[in-house]
Amino acid sequence: MQLTWDAINHDWRRNVVGFNYDKQRSLWRELRLDRLTHWQYAAMIAALASLWIGLLLAWLLWRRRQHEPCPHALECVMRPACERRIASLASRKDRLPTRPGPRSAGRSSPPVFG
Repeated sequence: MQLTWDAINHDWRRNVVGFNYDKQRSLWRELRLDRLTHWQYAAMIAALASLWIGLLLAWLLWRRRQHEPCPHALECVMRPACERRIASLASRKDRLPTRPGPRSAGRSSPPVFG
């Protein structure tokens, strides 16, 4: 266990703490990033940030659709309640007194101007 921990400490000191200017330059040369200008670095960082944000938004939308029971969530929530209300009104229709509607009101009343 002690040897493993010493190996981890050695790698940490060599690769993280000891990452100096010369090692950074050699890494940039290996990746061929030492030939880029400042605006190319900015464009590359902006492109990577846009890609990361796009992937994050796509994942969030996918996750949201996985948890939504219906694409029209309000309709899915309200429809059963409305159907129950209509069914209860339809079952009470036989018990409710019928009243004339607005269209029949004109036929049964005498003319006002006449």
